[in-house]
Amino acid sequence: MIVITGTTGNTGRPAAEALLAADAKVRAIGRDAKKLEPLAAKGAEAFVGNVEDADSMTRALEGATVAYLMFPADISQPDMRLTRNASLTRT
Repeated sequence: MIVITGTTGNTGRPAAEALLAADAKVRAIGRDAKKLEPLAAKGAEAFVGNVEDADSMTRALEGATVAYLMFPADISQPDMRLTRNASLTRT
């Protein structure tokens, strides 16, 4: 089982789609069940969760042999949401 966070984004989705095309078992993690439906239709196991929730991620990673994890742009920041918002406003 390969677990991928950010599967509704620009790198997670292509990674998940490529692995599914190669017949890999993929658990696609995202915050919005509706946005995960296209990957589920291709054979992914959809998992609604948030990387900020340790309990959710513990369950999401159960049985995984590999994980593709997305990290904030600046991992030294204690608040991932603050980092994400700051990176969106940079010029």
